Amino acid sequence: MRVSIILYAEQASRTDPCIKSIQLHTARTYELIIINQLADPAVLDLYRDMPGCRLMTWPGRLNAAEGFKIAAAIAEGDYLVFLHDHVVVTSHLLTDLVECLESDPALAAVAPMLNDIEGEQRLDRTYPTIESLHKLARGLRTVRSRGALKSDKLVGHLLAMRRDAFFGIGGFDAERDADGIELSDFCGRLKRAGYELAIAQDCAAINSHPYEQEGDRLDLGVIDAPDVPQASASLPITVSLCMIVKNEEGTLDRCLSSVRGVVDEIVIVDTGSTDLTRSIAAKYTDDVYHFEWVNDFSAARNYAFSLATKEYILWLDADDILLPGDAVSLRDTLSKVTRDVDAISMPYHLSFDEEGNVTSSLRRNRIVKREKGFRWVGQVHEYLAVGGNIHESMAAVTHKREHTQTRRNLTIYEEREEKGERFSARDLYYYGNELKDHGLWERAIDQYERFLEYEDGWVEDRIAACGKMADGYHALGRTSEARQIILKSFTYSSPRPINCCKLGSYHMEEGDYAGAVGWYEQALHIPSSVTSAAYEIHGYRNWVPHLQLCVCYDRLQMTDLARMHNEKAAAYVPNHESVRRNRAYFEGLNLSESEEINRDERTRTAEGNQEVSQNHSAAG
Repeated sequence: MRVSIILYAEQASRTDPCIKSIQLHTARTYELIIINQLADPAVLDLYRDMPGCRLMTWPGRLNAAEGFKIAAAIAEGDYLVFLHDHVVVTSHLLTDLVECLESDPALAAVAPMLNDIEGEQRLDRTYPTIESLHKLARGLRTVRSRGALKSDKLVGHLLAMRRDAFFGIGGFDAERDADGIELSDFCGRLKRAGYELAIAQDCAAINSHPYEQEGDRLDLGVIDAPDVPQASASLPITVSLCMIVKNEEGTLDRCLSSVRGVVDEIVIVDTGSTDLTRSIAAKYTDDVYHFEWVNDFSAARNYAFSLATKEYILWLDADDILLPGDAVSLRDTLSKVTRDVDAISMPYHLSFDEEGNVTSSLRRNRIVKREKGFRWVGQVHEYLAVGGNIHESMAAVTHKREHTQTRRNLTIYEEREEKGERFSARDLYYYGNELKDHGLWERAIDQYERFLEYEDGWVEDRIAACGKMADGYHALGRTSEARQIILKSFTYSSPRPINCCKLGSYHMEEGDYAGAVGWYEQALHIPSSVTSAAYEIHGYRNWVPHLQLCVCYDRLQMTDLARMHNEKAAAYVPNHESVRRNRAYFEGLNLSESEEINRDERTRTAEGNQEVSQNHSAAG
């Protein structure tokens, strides 16, 4: 269906940018009718021969309501778009407004969000430049998370509506709707006639009034260009840091200060902070945006990504940092990586021992090429879907956790389940994790079982699910089932150290120390992969099995082997309590003259070691 755009032109300095923005950002077929109310009507003569454009000029002055009504009478479109010359159109705006009308037959009129107005259509805050508003509009359109909000009143800076509804109530009233902006009477007549009105919350137009002295208004095509400017191959790639935050006043400053000199742009999307988060972000960037929280992490992250303007995008959470050495390493990577790289993966260090050694980590795709359009997937526990040429960097992101466990994610899953939503394999796995973290073992096991029925689950998640189910069965006193599900994990891939240690612990609980030895030895001899994307607690492939073998060999009266494994554990965790206690115990064996005292002391100390080390093997 055809669209007629009707422009009320009063000032030449505004009208030309307005028309150019329509031409640049409207792909749908349209006719343009210009109501020429300029002091010098000849100014618009250059548009007289523009295809699809009609100029309407009167010797006297028409107010906006009169002009709009006359122009609508000669318009050919099934949909009418009324706008004033101080409105700048953003990418695909008019097309999206018409599609909103088409999606709901009850809608008669729809209007976008705007800056510098009052009421429900007002954008969340003041934006410093037209460029920042274009970025906002592009982000809203990318995410499309808020939809249409039914309303009783719309303002008339820009209004899209059905032709039949417009004339069904007699159009604008020349007296009551004189300025064509305050439309209380017009909207009231539409409502009384049974029509619905809506605000398209994912669409934003620009009221140019606040920016008329900036001088950047004529650069509309450049600031909203969808393509990344081509840089010389000899120059380092440029990077935008994109983050979503909420109430991060305790961590954000630390995070942003750690990336100084590494990134070229910082984009912060706030999802509803009530503390000093936004003011802290403002110290580092002008690009601080609001995103209305819709219980969807991917929607928020995709919105943040849509606001980036550099060649590549780095993402971090507020409790992540780049340590100084890693910042230097990453700068070196960015200076050398070529532009055929689609993504850069980086280690993610999650926990540390008292000496600062990494005890758990994984690898994540951290930097992605913007023009590839990689998107986040998943409402909770989202992931970045990436493909192509991936470069592996050794520069690490360090996680400095500050938050405590909450029910937020679990509640989102439970609400989705109540609504009858269909869960993906990944959803089921992470739903199980949330239940596990809250000690809801029976329900967690049920979700893991459903997850394992899917054939498209990531193999590392399948292996991890088996291990977590084993923890659940063990906590419920069902050790036989725990052992069976661990053995099932071996059918997906080679054994993992953590699962071997769990099997060893079950044998130790049953007093079968000889049986436990084989599983702990197996854990020590599984090859490590520094490029694995799977989560790994490093201690399960070194000091934990060594410490457990110390206990096992001690119980088997093989003291030399027990002492040897304690010293091997000490090479990784020299200050661990069990290591120190074992050394004292073995020294006591050498100094004791009474065999009976030795036997009593051995039993007492070995049990203590077993308890401490088994606590560690169960911690995963």
